[in-house]
Amino acid sequence: MIATAEVSVSSRNWSTNLKCIVERYHADTAAGGGENCAVSPSQADIDAMSKPARNASARTRASEDDTDVTSPFLGNGLAWLRAAWVLAAGGLAIVALALASFNSADPPTTAVAIPNSPPLNLCGKFGAAIAHRAYELFGIGVWMPICYIGTLLAFFAVGRPMTHPFVRLIGACVMMVAVGGLHNEWFPSIGPVTGYQAGIVPMSLSLELHEHFGVGASLLFLMMLGVGAIVMADTIVAMLPAALANSFEFLSPIWKTDWSSATASLRERFSSIFPQPALATPTRTPRARRTAAA
Repeated sequence: MIATAEVSVSSRNWSTNLKCIVERYHADTAAGGGENCAVSPSQADIDAMSKPARNASARTRASEDDTDVTSPFLGNGLAWLRAAWVLAAGGLAIVALALASFNSADPPTTAVAIPNSPPLNLCGKFGAAIAHRAYELFGIGVWMPICYIGTLLAFFAVGRPMTHPFVRLIGACVMMVAVGGLHNEWFPSIGPVTGYQAGIVPMSLSLELHEHFGVGASLLFLMMLGVGAIVMADTIVAMLPAALANSFEFLSPIWKTDWSSATASLRERFSSIFPQPALATPTRTPRARRTAAA
């Protein structure tokens, strides 16, 4: 507050001095026709003196906006956003930790007769219940929305805007169902929850598609996965072809080599090492030709 007061006083002094100079200039001009003016500042002088005053006023306003007196916690929207970000990040961390430490023998499981007591999940009974329900409904594809929400919170933390966050969330949900469907098509006997290895929602959709399309159900789920990836992370998907091409750059000598000339050189070398024997070709004498003609 002391710094703010000093800046404010300095701003008022500059403004007062400038006002006095301008008033004296106009008064002398009116009295003597502009010939005997005691003070005759030019426009450049006035601008030069008014610039520090404007800068001081701007600094005053900025320092007043940053003080807690004029922007308390309850009235500052940015503070509420920060508090919401902390709550969302904490909740996401709890859910992710619960999913990562899931144990199929923790309650409310039905896979074993005697569940673990206490649960082995790092988040206790609450984490065990959350993880069990999530895996039971959506399977391992539930990690797709988790990863997206974590990326969204990271973008908010570094101050980078993300366009269409809710539309991208829909893309993450589509990817979640597609991953679960592919899981049920390719690895139906492997999964975190016994009886619902791929999740209830993906398994139901997979059974319906497999009944109508057979093996083509896997292709449909791959298409869903691609569409969801484009909706959720279009920029990253657009960069994948170039990234894959760069990752195989170390194989460039293979397809840039002139294999035809190398093969011809190798053939010549083998022929010099293992020469072919000369074959005698029969020649026909003139007598033999006359005999054959007769």
